[in-house]
Amino acid sequence: MKKLVSILLAALLVMSCLPLIALADEAPIGYATVRITDNGDREALMDMFGLDEDEIEYAEPFGEIVPATQVPVYAGESAAQVLIRLLEMNGITYTASGEAELYGGFYLKTISFTRDGEAVENFGEYSITPDDDWAKYMSGWMVKVNNCFGDGLSYIEADDEDVIEVLYTCTMGADLGSDYANPSAAITALTVSTGELSPAYSQDVKAYTLTVAEDVDVVKIGMEMENYGAAVTCTVGEVSYKYMRAIPVTNGTVITLKSVFTAYDNTTYEPYTADEDEITITVVKPEPAAEDPTEAPDTPDGSKTILDYITEVWNMFYNYFSQLWARVAAFFGKLF
Repeated sequence: MKKLVSILLAALLVMSCLPLIALADEAPIGYATVRITDNGDREALMDMFGLDEDEIEYAEPFGEIVPATQVPVYAGESAAQVLIRLLEMNGITYTASGEAELYGGFYLKTISFTRDGEAVENFGEYSITPDDDWAKYMSGWMVKVNNCFGDGLSYIEADDEDVIEVLYTCTMGADLGSDYANPSAAITALTVSTGELSPAYSQDVKAYTLTVAEDVDVVKIGMEMENYGAAVTCTVGEVSYKYMRAIPVTNGTVITLKSVFTAYDNTTYEPYTADEDEITITVVKPEPAAEDPTEAPDTPDGSKTILDYITEVWNMFYNYFSQLWARVAAFFGKLF
């Protein structure tokens, strides 16, 4: 009986550990960079509603609340779940609506944190002008994922190398470069990880060449936007690449960048394309220099080549037979 009880207890112990074993075996698919910042423009809000500084709360922005941090990402997670992991890592509590899982409608309302030893409670929506019936709706948290203000966090499946920025606004995004009143999709600047872009970037030019070294296999493309509310796609043929991801290239690769600003009809609330921009970048690699067939191959360590040895042997035989012939000629010259 004692033996049977021991076996049952051992089995229960093993079963209780199975979830922990499974969790330990699960490895992240990568890491996202996540940060939380408050640089919301209080003055713009006050100008918009004719408010004085004593009529607002938190007159000074908090600046960086959580610096850029590498956060593990697991398969099938939403960007909201990654953000929550960052908050938990830093002991920050939060209030939100919806669910963090994919397509759960997650919306971050407030966060509570410590600044200079003082507790900051429930900072977020309505915090700057809580008593103004109109101005209070201008402030709150917005999220920029891979350089774009777009879908909510729970509608974005997190991936390795994602950049998630949680930013505080005082003017419904206009102070963050996402102004709905300016429905522009214009790409205002380009950055490339390597090579030379030609011609120099101009908003009037829509086709470019990027000359890279012969040994370059990938490039990364960055953009600045007039309005970061526009959605940007980066494609090579039928393959899409996220913002600032490595794009495999060969001579002649064509990279297409397309930006679309979607607005909504005031009457029907149907979406429509308010503006779009598109540019192409053709990758060019220099042709390798033709080899001179008469030129002896280089030897990196400075050692002699086969041609060097052949030349030395030839010179040796030539000198030997030249001297021998001179002696023979001198000998017969004496006889005759």
